Amino acid sequence: MRRLLLLATSLLLAGVGAGAGLVQSSAAKAPVAACTIAGTAHITPGLSTTAQAFTYTFTGTFSGCKGGDGSVKSGAVSASGSGSGSCAQSKTSGNVTVTWNNGSVSTIPITTTGAAAALKVNGVVSSGPFAGKKTQALLAFEAQPQQCAAAGGVTDPTFNGVGELGE
Repeated sequence: MRRLLLLATSLLLAGVGAGAGLVQSSAAKAPVAACTIAGTAHITPGLSTTAQAFTYTFTGTFSGCKGGDGSVKSGAVSASGSGSGSCAQSKTSGNVTVTWNNGSVSTIPITTTGAAAALKVNGVVSSGPFAGKKTQALLAFEAQPQQCAAAGGVTDPTFNGVGELGE
């Protein structure tokens, strides 16, 4: 079984948010853009079975992006933030920067909610392509269950996910 590493992640979608891979909060509307997300988080101190405050950074990629005006096909994402929680559940806030394949840059303030190995990322693009668009992503983190109980906890999990950018 895998445990969630609260990363933020970001942006993930944190990173995803910038339009590349975020999920619109309203399922009734078609997304403006959608992407596949992959990366690695760095969590300090590591997530464990005991809730505590922590910080995170995240780096990753968006790929296979569809939608938008067609100029965004992929991107590099980075995120950082802080929060509190454990391997079982967490909440964070942070910021994501996405550098798109066409050279443009989007920034996204985000919040995340984690439960076990799943992380939901929400945000609104604050600048760059897709400014004003809501974003949402779902990320799955990979870690061995025993890492949560080990000294140091989960510190460098990888993750994958999908997301959409909404209206």
